[in-house]
Amino acid sequence: MTTIETLAGPMIRYMWLKADYNNKDMKLNLNLNLGDGYLYGDATTESSSYKINIQQGWPDTALIMPTGLNQNPGQKSISFYTEAGNQIFLRGNLKNEDTDMIRLFTNMDTLVQLTKTLPTSMEIQDSEAEAH
Repeated sequence: MTTIETLAGPMIRYMWLKADYNNKDMKLNLNLNLGDGYLYGDATTESSSYKINIQQGWPDTALIMPTGLNQNPGQKSISFYTEAGNQIFLRGNLKNEDTDMIRLFTNMDTLVQLTKTLPTSMEIQDSEAEAH
């Protein structure tokens, strides 16, 4: 075994473990502002911060996430929570992209709900999981 093979072995195992590790549930704390027909601001996890943009999209709800957040692509349950304890629930398709921003495209009814009382947190779960 060469030195390169010896060094590459642990690295390959590390890369495999990292690729295999996917968060099924994610909670983001939100600090949102109202724009002209959209919401924008910051979304933070325990260890990182991302810009977020929420706007009307058509025909389906789509959530674009930075690849660094290690989320499984596919159908997700997305819940927004307000300070008053209200929950706004939707389902959408999550896609990972090489970006530094979270983008959510949703229908007009949901966007109007979100603008009435700005949410303070957002939870993303695999679609088969029940939102709390």
